[in-house]
Amino acid sequence: MKIVMNRLARGEKGQAMILAVVLLLVGGLIVSSLLSYMGNGLFNGRVYERGTAELYAADAGVEDAVWKIQQGIGLCPGNPSTTYNITDVNGKSVEVTITYVNNQTGSVTYKITSIATTDSNSHTTVESYVKANMLYNSFFDNAITSNGTVEIGSNSIVNGNVTYGTSISGTVNGTATKEYYANWPSCSDLANLYLSQVQNATDPGSPIDVGGGTVTKGPCKRNGDLHIKGKGGTLKLTGTFYVTGSLYCDQTGQGYTINLNGQTIFVLGTADFPANHVTVTGSGCIIACGNINFQPGIMTNPNDFVFVMSVTGKVNFQPNGNFYGSVVGDVDVNLQPNNTLTWHSLGGTSLNFPIETYRMQTVTGAMINSWVSQ
Repeated sequence: MKIVMNRLARGEKGQAMILAVVLLLVGGLIVSSLLSYMGNGLFNGRVYERGTAELYAADAGVEDAVWKIQQGIGLCPGNPSTTYNITDVNGKSVEVTITYVNNQTGSVTYKITSIATTDSNSHTTVESYVKANMLYNSFFDNAITSNGTVEIGSNSIVNGNVTYGTSISGTVNGTATKEYYANWPSCSDLANLYLSQVQNATDPGSPIDVGGGTVTKGPCKRNGDLHIKGKGGTLKLTGTFYVTGSLYCDQTGQGYTINLNGQTIFVLGTADFPANHVTVTGSGCIIACGNINFQPGIMTNPNDFVFVMSVTGKVNFQPNGNFYGSVVGDVDVNLQPNNTLTWHSLGGTSLNFPIETYRMQTVTGAMINSWVSQ
């Protein structure tokens, strides 16, 4: 028996080796495929994670743009498209472009393109069309607009609609409506807008002395108060005037003329246009964060449009001459006899003011359609 068992054992020599080799071969085939699959899974996971992070970042750009549209930030007729960047959203950089598409009755459509970028080889774009339902209220639709009081003297004639927030006294040849403007611009909003227009402008110094001819200046950035005095000449604006202090039109010397020439004077402080010395002509904007004393001579025609606005203060409005345009702020109107404040449509008149931005008083609803590409 022992001899038989030894023979059987000797007959199985090498079989374990064969089995081990087979197992190694099978394992090699399985392991290589499994490692390849795991490697692809890890790679695809990173790609998917990167794409998801880009998608969320691009969507955040759309949400930010919708908020800007609701707040009336960044767009106006002179700037129908704006592009800006947001850094470090899910570790991505995002470029957002808002483009004004069209204006239909009761609604405005904007195109938003938001691009989230990881590197030169990877980005995700979300393209959205936002149709916002608006309630329109425009400073340029009224002769006078105020969130406070409007006082019209007994000898004054106001031709056009008036919107007021608190109270009104006097007679209006138009419709007087009590309404509060929730989207009233802040001084900082307008300051940022006009400061961007004079970044490379020079300081004109003070005073600006208007001689017997025509002096052209602009754009200008005056650090401090600005005094203007004259000797019978004309100061013609050729760009935005930005004054960090207050503006004073002096009453010394001879009378002189300020030709707005379609430009804007923006003052962080107060603005004083005294009576019987300075005359304002041409279309344009006079905006001050503080009070405005507006008593100049007026030498305009029915095709001109002058916009006078005190952002946080009061306008003492007593010009000598027929005024065509709009007045905004807490307004005290006391015109000279036989003079009028007359509103008319802007028509083709171009003013340096974010008109469309502040037409959007309230967003009552929005419909958003989006497309994604990677």
